[in-house]
Parts: sequence; structure tokens; C-alpha cells
Amino acid sequence: MSQIIDGSNKPKKTFKFNKKIAIGIALSLLAVSIVTAGFLFFKPNSNQQDASSDPVYQQMRESMKNKGITYTEDDYNKDKKIIEESTDKDGNLKISEENKANLSNAYQQSLSANDKALQAANELTGTNVSSTDDVQSYIVDKVNKMTTFINTDYGWPTSDYDDTYDTFRDYIHQLDKYASYGTDMENWYDGQYTLDYQADVLRYSAFTQEQYTISNNSATGHESLLKNWYAVGHPNFGKIYDYSLEQNDIEFDDGTISNLQARIVTDNGAYLVYLKAYNSDSDSFYELIDIKQL
Repeated sequence: MSQIIDGSNKPKKTFKFNKKIAIGIALSLLAVSIVTAGFLFFKPNSNQQDASSDPVYQQMRESMKNKGITYTEDDYNKDKKIIEESTDKDGNLKISEENKANLSNAYQQSLSANDKALQAANELTGTNVSSTDDVQSYIVDKVNKMTTFINTDYGWPTSDYDDTYDTFRDYIHQLDKYASYGTDMENWYDGQYTLDYQADVLRYSAFTQEQYTISNNSATGHESLLKNWYAVGHPNFGKIYDYSLEQNDIEFDDGTISNLQARIVTDNGAYLVYLKAYNSDSDSFYELIDIKQL
């Protein structure tokens, strides 16, 4: 008689408990748990990330080193959030008195050194500027205005001058590249005005925000004005993280003397701003004359 195979007579498997295997699995799970817990415990806090490779930290450390101040990664991690929350819409770094008290000791020392540098410059030049924040605000405002002026074709914007001026605007754009990088271009005024002279007038126009005209001879005697800033493409500042004032007398090639310098660290690079004292019957401030990218 043939046997019918339908699975009903298939032998059932039985599970045999293996103590050694169970212990091994348990130990493995315990080891994984310990490693995971250790990683989570020692993982850096999101606000305490490694700053050693951060270019902003590196520039701030260098800036403070110049003032004899040691600035550590812990200092930077402590200051960073306060700084980033203290920049206004125009790019000014304005740290409240309450927040200043919460900054690292190193950053507070730097702010105190700024006050002393400004006081020294005031005493040397007879200038009456009471706040380092005023110096910074002036610099940011000046750079913003010059950048806007440059970006609106040096006083010849399409909104005010129709396309019949396109050729002239193109000449100004070429002149801007010549003033910045020395890019070759045709000289419309060959034999009358050199390209270097026209570049001097262009930079002076940006400085005063007065419409560029080749007949403006006010640039004479200001050949060094904004020359370093243009040499790197007249960049605008990013978010400011630190500014340090230094009092030195630095003479430029055209005889202009900078009495005060501001080292500014931003997320768009670091810059050394040269300022000179300006005093009249109605005004007293430090005037920007050039910006050097560091």
C-alpha cells in the first residue's frame, strides 16, 4: 500500500535551548550598548564643536594675538552664539551691555583694548569720537554705500539713463576691472587721460558716491584711496564676528596718513581698514581711506 505524503506525518522540529549561545548573544548586546552610550556621552555638544578648522576662529585668534590676548576654542564656542545674535540688518555687530558680561574674558579684554586704542588716537589727533561702536558703524555704513553706488554703475543706473548710455556703462565696467585687476582695455581718452588716472577718478567717485565723470580732478592727491580694496574686487563685508582697533601712524604713497586701523573679522574674510582723523568746525570722525584683505 502506498503512503500518502501530505505533510501531516512530517516530523516536528523542536527548539533546544542552548545556554552558551544565549550568553554570547547577551554579552554582544551589552557590548553594543556600552559603545553606543559611550559615544553619546563623549559626543561634542552642538554648541561646542571643534573650532580649530573654522577660518573665523583662526582669524579672531590671530587678531587677539596681535593685542597680546590668548583666544581659545572654548572662548570662541562661548562667544559665537552671542556674536551671531548681535548683528543687525545692516551688518553692524552691536553687543548689548548685558551680553558683553556673558562673553569670554578674552573677548572682554579685546573690547577694553579697543577703547584704549581709540582714546590714544583721539589724544594724538584731537578727534572727538567717544565710542568704538561708532567707528565700526561708520565703516559698515561707508562700505555698504560704496558697494551700492558701484553696483548702480557709478551714478549712471539704467533706471535713470536709457540704453543710449549702454556703451558708456560698459566702458565704466571695463574701467572697474582695470582698477581692480589691471585687466586690459581700450582707452577712449588715449593721449589725454591715462587709464591709471581714470582708475583714480573712478575710485574717488566710489568714495564720495558722486557720479563718475572723467573731468573730475578732485582725485588728484588721492591716488592711494581705496587701492587695496579695489585690488581684491572691492568685496562687501559679511557678518562681523570681531573688530579690533589699533593706533598706528601709517603713511601711504600719496602722503595720506592713517591714524587708526580696524581689523575686522567676518564670515566673508578678514580685513584691515585704514582710517584717518577728520576734524572740522562741524564734525569730527575717522574717515575710511582704504581696506586691505588679510
